[in-house]
Amino acid sequence: MTPRALYPLLLLTFLAIPFSVFAENERLHILWETVSPDGKYAIGWTTTDETDYLADPTDDPNPVSNWVIEIATSKKLFELPDLHFSQLKTEHLDHYLLDSAWSANSRYLVVVLNQHFSLHTTSLTVLLADMVTRKALNSVDSITKKISAKFKDYDGPEFENPRFATVDMFCLEDTLGGEPYDFYFRFADGGKVLKLESAIHSGPSGGTMDTTLNRDYRRLYGLLPSDQQKALLAEERAWLEQRDAIKSPKEKDAFVSARCAELEERAHKIIDEKSD
Repeated sequence: MTPRALYPLLLLTFLAIPFSVFAENERLHILWETVSPDGKYAIGWTTTDETDYLADPTDDPNPVSNWVIEIATSKKLFELPDLHFSQLKTEHLDHYLLDSAWSANSRYLVVVLNQHFSLHTTSLTVLLADMVTRKALNSVDSITKKISAKFKDYDGPEFENPRFATVDMFCLEDTLGGEPYDFYFRFADGGKVLKLESAIHSGPSGGTMDTTLNRDYRRLYGLLPSDQQKALLAEERAWLEQRDAIKSPKEKDAFVSARCAELEERAHKIIDEKSD
């Protein structure tokens, strides 16, 4: 073979090396606390620099990328824009908190990334992801404008504790006039259409006990294998019968609160075992 004929072959070999190296070296880390109710999906993160994975989320360029991933295959389904959050079991970013919530049918995902300081909280990102279109939209500016347009004394954003009220409506906690409020947003077209449905003064813990119960149950359910999911479903039905038989509101609240704590503890035990 002549030297000229070898050039294309050498070029192809050279180009193939980086791709194979990246494929071998890239490691996907799963944030197990973000698993969907059906147990199929979660938020994951990868980095181009394993030695600097605790990079500040505002760094540009940033070595860390966040993805919605398919757990069974470790396949990255789509990237979450404007999000650069990393966390390992023993190490995490100071001042940053990522919280998420899935709709009951595991189609939609709301992600909130907050930057925490001693005297104030600055919200960085609020994403709404759609598993059908496999796209995510940063809605923080749109959400802030809609609240500001209706409430002139709004000085946010300080969003936290995302949750779904219905499949097409999510809730975020924030303050209004120094008081805690739940802001409900109805959405369509993957979040491109967004409406402030209501703003409701909330208690110091935010949301209702039933909301907390449902969220804790769905999180644990998504973390379990199918046989244990069936067992949990049967267990929950029996528990609901016990709850509904309690006549005293005070006793019922205590009963529900204990169940929430139990479900949360069981979920965190699994998350701790699975985490890197």
